[in-house]
Amino acid sequence: MAIDSGRCCRGGYQPDFDYDLERGRVKEELVRRLLIDDDDRLKVEVKGDDAAARTHNHYAEYMQRGRGGRWRDSGIRVTRSDYWAVALPDGTVALVPTAKMRRLVERAIQEGHTVTMSRGDNPTRGALVPLAKLVGA
Repeated sequence: MAIDSGRCCRGGYQPDFDYDLERGRVKEELVRRLLIDDDDRLKVEVKGDDAAARTHNHYAEYMQRGRGGRWRDSGIRVTRSDYWAVALPDGTVALVPTAKMRRLVERAIQEGHTVTMSRGDNPTRGALVPLAKLVGA
């Protein structure tokens, strides 16, 4: 079906019921697979991040120092989940495809937005990813 640019709406969007219906069905299927409890479900790794409400950045762990003092990949770099969820103290949850989260973390590392956390016996390194980037392009 051709789009009539003369009838186009704000932002270049052209309403098309059949196309919009199919897009809606795809999104509904995604949410269904996130919420169901069967073999077809998607895996979600949930990270609580109380500090993010104050800093507006999510600390995404990507390395951990283990026995012998050696740093090794951890967190986002080793997860097998399909989605990475950031749970804020007010109940808001940002749900991000893991592949996107990995790209955001690697970009933050390249830009030097990293922190080492030394709580406990196994310090971790994490990238600071702005919350706005979790839902933006």
